[in-house]
Amino acid sequence: MKKVAKSCPVIIGTGKSGHNRNIRKFVANNAELTSDAVFGKLRKHLESKLKRLGITASTELSNGEWVLALPNNRGKTGGVKHRDVNFKQPGYLTVLLFFGDRKSKGYGSAKIWRNTQTFMKNHTFIDKDKGEFKNHMRELQKFDELEEGGGRGLILSPDLFNCAIFDSRLWHQSLPHTSHAHRVSLTFFLKLKEGKLQPTPPADTTYSYYLKRNEWEAVDLSKYI
Repeated sequence: MKKVAKSCPVIIGTGKSGHNRNIRKFVANNAELTSDAVFGKLRKHLESKLKRLGITASTELSNGEWVLALPNNRGKTGGVKHRDVNFKQPGYLTVLLFFGDRKSKGYGSAKIWRNTQTFMKNHTFIDKDKGEFKNHMRELQKFDELEEGGGRGLILSPDLFNCAIFDSRLWHQSLPHTSHAHRVSLTFFLKLKEGKLQPTPPADTTYSYYLKRNEWEAVDLSKYI
């Protein structure tokens, strides 16, 4: 984690224009940020942690990218509810590694609705609560109620944990970031290699969504690990 944090990208501020103040922005990972060698060590470490939970399959890593938010994001509502894959069977895990001042008030997190892998399995986004998406919140909550104390979704706690791993088929959304600090997360997929799994990896984020090189700079955030 400290090696990764030596070169975290953060968004270069753009003043009062509001440019780049969307709830999240993306940076495609490259060797300048996190090398394949470091990714390999991360993957092996996470495999060892997963084995303690009974997930013994070896993994492949793909789709490394950074998810960023400027300090004092003005967004008052969460991001679009989405799932990372719409495959029917399991096989992909989403990994989020949080960096920066994670314990600062308002550090933007994410919410996951548990047990929702079968809910609207042919969709990847819920944009508006109308048509076939009518009452989708009620349905998401019903699935989440299957967990003890559930019903409103699980909010990840980056102030307590710097890593989150979950089934990529689950519905989730980004929450607003209102901290004074940059919100920085490295995300990628782990594909479970054993068993009858989907053969193709998830698609990369559309390139047009990525920040250009002159819109971000690399900083050392290792002091927060």
